[in-house]
Amino acid sequence: MPCAQSSVQMVFCLPNYLLTLIKFFSKGKLTVYLLVFWSAHLLAQDLGSCLFSLADSTFVIDLNEKAWKNKSNNPALSQRYTQTALELAEEIGYAAGTASAMHTQAMIWWYQGRIDTATSLFFKALEIRDSLGDLLGLSRSYNNIGNAFFEQRKYEEALRYYYKGLSIRQQIEDSSGLVYSYSNIGDVFAKQKKYEQALASYQAGLALGHEIHFNDGIAHVADQMGTLAKDRSMPDSAHYYYQLALSIAEQSNHKNQIARSLVHLMHIELENPKSDLNKYARQAERAHLLALEIGALDLQTETCRLLADIYARMGDYQKAYLMQQDYMAGRMEEIQLGSEKSLLEASVRYQEVQKEKKKEQVERGKERKLFFYSFIMGMLVIILMVLQLRNTRNNIQHQQHLQALAEDKQQQIEHHNEILRNKNQALEQFMFAISHDLKEPLRTISSFAGLLERRYKDSLGHDSQAYIQYIVKGVHQMYRLLEDTLLFSRLARQDEVKWEKTDLNDIMARVSWALQDRLQANEAQLECMPLPTLATQPVRIQQLFTNLISNALKFRRSTPPHIQIGYEPHPDCHTFWVKDNGIGIDSAFFDKIFQPFHRLNRQDYEGTGLGLAICRQIVQQQGGKLWVESQVGEGSTFYFTLPLARTHIPSIQSPNLALVH
Repeated sequence: MPCAQSSVQMVFCLPNYLLTLIKFFSKGKLTVYLLVFWSAHLLAQDLGSCLFSLADSTFVIDLNEKAWKNKSNNPALSQRYTQTALELAEEIGYAAGTASAMHTQAMIWWYQGRIDTATSLFFKALEIRDSLGDLLGLSRSYNNIGNAFFEQRKYEEALRYYYKGLSIRQQIEDSSGLVYSYSNIGDVFAKQKKYEQALASYQAGLALGHEIHFNDGIAHVADQMGTLAKDRSMPDSAHYYYQLALSIAEQSNHKNQIARSLVHLMHIELENPKSDLNKYARQAERAHLLALEIGALDLQTETCRLLADIYARMGDYQKAYLMQQDYMAGRMEEIQLGSEKSLLEASVRYQEVQKEKKKEQVERGKERKLFFYSFIMGMLVIILMVLQLRNTRNNIQHQQHLQALAEDKQQQIEHHNEILRNKNQALEQFMFAISHDLKEPLRTISSFAGLLERRYKDSLGHDSQAYIQYIVKGVHQMYRLLEDTLLFSRLARQDEVKWEKTDLNDIMARVSWALQDRLQANEAQLECMPLPTLATQPVRIQQLFTNLISNALKFRRSTPPHIQIGYEPHPDCHTFWVKDNGIGIDSAFFDKIFQPFHRLNRQDYEGTGLGLAICRQIVQQQGGKLWVESQVGEGSTFYFTLPLARTHIPSIQSPNLALVH
C-alpha cells in the first residue's frame, strides 16, 4: 500500500517510544519536544493523502482482479481493465498495483503470441516485486519468465526460473500456483526426453489440482500429459488426457483451453483414415472461432491448417484453399512477431543491470538506516535498564504478595479436601446401606413369585406365567445392578485391595475356570499368550479380565466366539488387548460405552450398563488407560495399559457418588 511506505508508518511506531521518554526524562528536555513536534508534523502532513491513497489502491486491486479473470476469455475487456489500473497505480505511486497490471498485460500478450512483448513486461513486473518483497507476485513473475525461456528452447534457464517460482509457492502455500509450477517443470523434462521425470511432475500437479478442486489447473496439466503420451507413441492415453482436459475446460468455460484441447484431439483423431470428417470440421470451426474471439494467434494459425486439411479430405478444395491462405497469413504474422525475439536477451541484460543498481541503492540506504537505528537502540537500552530496575523491585513485592496468597489458598484447599473426604465416606456408607437394604425386599419378591408359580402353576394361564417370569427376571436384573453399583462405588477406595506382585497367567487361569460353563455353552475358543508378572491389585485385575471376556461372550455373532488375549511390552508399561469376533461397535459410541449405565442394545442383550465403566475405573486406578477399536460386524479389540512398576496413583472419585449425592 502507498501509505505503508510513507512516513505515517513511522509516526504510528513513535508514541510508545515518546511516552517512555516523557516518563523517564524531565519535561524540559529539548529532545523530547523536538520528537513530539516532528511526529505531529508528519502525521498532519500525510494522514489526508494516505486515506485517499487507500481508497484508490483498493480500486486498483479490484481492476487487476477483474482483468486477471478475463485475460484468456475476453482479452479486449481485460486490456481495458489493466490499462486503467496501470494509469491509476502510477498516479498514486502504488508499486504493487503497477506490477500486477503489468503482469496481467503480459499474460494477455502471451496468449496472443506476442512473446517478446510479454517477456519485457514480465521482467519489469519482476523488478518492482523484487523491490517490494512481494512473494506471491515474484513466484508468478519467475514462472512466466521461465515460460519465455522455454519458448526460446533455453530449457536449463527456464528450469532455473521454474524452480525459483516453485520454491516460493511452497513457502507461501500457493496451491493453485504449484499446479502450474509442476506442469511447467514437467514440460521441460518432456522436451529433454526425460519422460519418467516429466510424468512424475505432471502427476504431482494433477493430484494437487484434484485435491484443491482447481479445474483450470487440472485441464492444463491433463492437456500437457496428453502431449507427453502422444510424444511417447501412446495414442490411447493421449486421447484420454486430451478428452479429460476438454471436458474440464468446458465446465469452467476456459476458451483458450477448450480451443487448444480440441486442436490436440483432432490431431489424434485425424490419424484414423475412417474419421468422421464432418464432425471434426465442426470441431475445428469451433476451435477457430474461439481462437479468433480470444485473439490467440498461434491457435488461429493451427486451426486454419487443420481446417485446410479437413476440407481437402472432404473434397471441398475451395474452402481448403481459403483456409490455407489464412494459415499462410498467420504464419507470416508469427514470423514478423518473431523478429522481436532478438530483443529478449538485451532486455534480460538490462533488467539484470537495473537490479544490480537497485541493490547498490538499497545497501547505501541500509547503512544510513543502521546509524539511525543504532541511536534508537542505544536510547532503548538505557530506558530498558531503568525499567528493569523498577520491575525488579515490583517483582519482589509481587512475589511476597503471591506467597501470602498461596499459603492462604493452600489452607483453604486442605479444608475443602477434608470436607470432601468426609462427604465421600458418608456417601459410600449410604451406598452400602441402601444396596444391602434393597436386596432383602428383592429376595422376598423373588421367593414369593417362585412360590406363586409352583403352587398355582396349573390354575394360572399362559399370560400369568409369563408375567411371573418378567417379575423374576426384573428382580434378578435389579439384584445384579445393585451388586455392580456397590462394586463401582467401592472402586474409589484404593486401600481396600492390596497391591502385590502378580503373575497374570494365574489370574487368567482363575478367570477361565470361573467362566468355563459360559465358554462351553457358547462353544467359545479362548486363546491367551503367556502374560507377564506385574505389581497390581490381583482381585481387580481378575474382575477386569472377567468383564471384558464376558462382554465378548455376550455380544457374539451367530458364529462361535473366538477370543484372543495378548500383550506387547514397552519401556514404561505393557499394552494388553482382548480381541473378539463379535458384532462390533460403531465408532460414534467409543466413548459412550465406558459411561455408567450406558447400554447400546437394551432390548437385545441383558446387562446393568456398569461393566465397562468398572473396567475403565480399575485400569485408571492401576495407572493405565482403556480404549476400544472396532468395526461393526467385524468384532472389537479392547486395549488397556498397566505400568511396569507401581507408582502413586491419586484417588479417583467414582462418578456414581456424585449421582447419589
